[in-house]
Amino acid sequence: MRLGRIAKNSAILLAAQVYSTLTLFIYIPLLTRYLGSANYGRYNYAYAFVGLFQVLAFLGTHQILIRETARHKEKAGLYFGNLLVIKVVLTALTMALILTAASLRGLTSEDLLIIAICATEMLVRIYANANISIYRAYQRMEYELLVLVVDRSVGLLGILLVMYWRLDLVAVFLAFLASAIVRGLVSFYITLVKFVRPRFQLDLSLWKHFMAASTPIGVSLGIQRVYERGGTVILEAARSITEVGLFGASVRIYTMTGLGATSLLGALFPVFSELAAQSGDGLVRAYQATLKFFLLFSLAICGVVLFGADFITAIILGPEFTQSSVALRILAPAVVFAFLGYLASFLLRSADHQGKDTANWGLSLAANLVLSLVLIPRYGLSGAALALLISEAVFGILGLTAVTRYISPLPGRKVFLGPLACGLLTAAIMVPLQRYPFPVAFVVGAIVYLTSIYAFGILNPREKELIRDVAGSVVRSRRKPR
Repeated sequence: MRLGRIAKNSAILLAAQVYSTLTLFIYIPLLTRYLGSANYGRYNYAYAFVGLFQVLAFLGTHQILIRETARHKEKAGLYFGNLLVIKVVLTALTMALILTAASLRGLTSEDLLIIAICATEMLVRIYANANISIYRAYQRMEYELLVLVVDRSVGLLGILLVMYWRLDLVAVFLAFLASAIVRGLVSFYITLVKFVRPRFQLDLSLWKHFMAASTPIGVSLGIQRVYERGGTVILEAARSITEVGLFGASVRIYTMTGLGATSLLGALFPVFSELAAQSGDGLVRAYQATLKFFLLFSLAICGVVLFGADFITAIILGPEFTQSSVALRILAPAVVFAFLGYLASFLLRSADHQGKDTANWGLSLAANLVLSLVLIPRYGLSGAALALLISEAVFGILGLTAVTRYISPLPGRKVFLGPLACGLLTAAIMVPLQRYPFPVAFVVGAIVYLTSIYAFGILNPREKELIRDVAGSVVRSRRKPR
């Protein structure tokens, strides 16, 4: 599995997501306190509305670019150049569709302006992320870390300036647009200097291949965007913009819990793609090891969110968002299902089973929309959270079922029962500790969880070696001058 390379890339992406999370922990409290629940609801609604159309601008081509470049690096320039031209057409159509749909909603002129700025930011980031795909194909994630640090730093600086000058919501969106433009310029410069120059040699057969291979992924990602944002749009239509703000804040924290999973999967996707193209059981072994880590990690996060929801929302969101803790606590078990579902999704795409992944997303979306339409009008914030929890469970179960059928049978019971036993033991200890401040309960719970992992022999020697490699890579990356 190239443990050294995977450990290095995982450590780099982990560092990137740690920095990203730190900036989120700074500017989310700033935004929620500065905007208030109503304006934060408008902020969330704009991103949710634009996000419904986002996938039309790239249709899953980034994943295909990673996969094909990882397999045929000598053609990287040709792939990259043709992809950029394809995006010109896709982004123009997407922008026109967003503006047309927004005008039909009967929004105020200010909200229309906000959506136009938000859509422009989204399209700029799509171009920038094509460069990130090149870095991942070459497994040089250190450049992704650099781009993310610049992007987040510029965005944070912009928010601080908005608050200092007491500007309005439009200025908040302009600050994020500025950070997206900087991200695009920096990432494209790195691609030109360190990797490859785009070859604008139009190849219609390559266009056909890209579109045919990426369309199932694009449909899957499109379904995913509606899945993630549909509840917000329904909540705005059925209840109030304030509840949109409360729900959006809790979902933002919930989304942050998955950053570690996306970091590791980002490092593993090109490796999965290479292993899938080879004979042997390399992909199966990679899947089984990753599954165990994901279970251990997601169960730990689930416990933190479940028992610490009140503390987390008070610290991050502020007193105006105390009701968000209700939704956040409901979403806690969804962390486990989401981790398993995303692992299955990446595996299926790497092994050319993206059609099945699309079907899984479609069924999960159907469950989410039906549940949202039934639960949100009556239960509001709690109904939206419950609909998301159940649909995440559907997504995770369908994903594991598909992987079992097309890639590998489920590993032995120890992979599931061991982590689950550790989680239940820790939960049993945490329940009576709820009378104490959450930081105290958290420390005790962490000690119990880690001790039980060691005592039950959950990790084998090879998996312990991988953890040591990742930890060593993190230490070395901190010692190196930037």
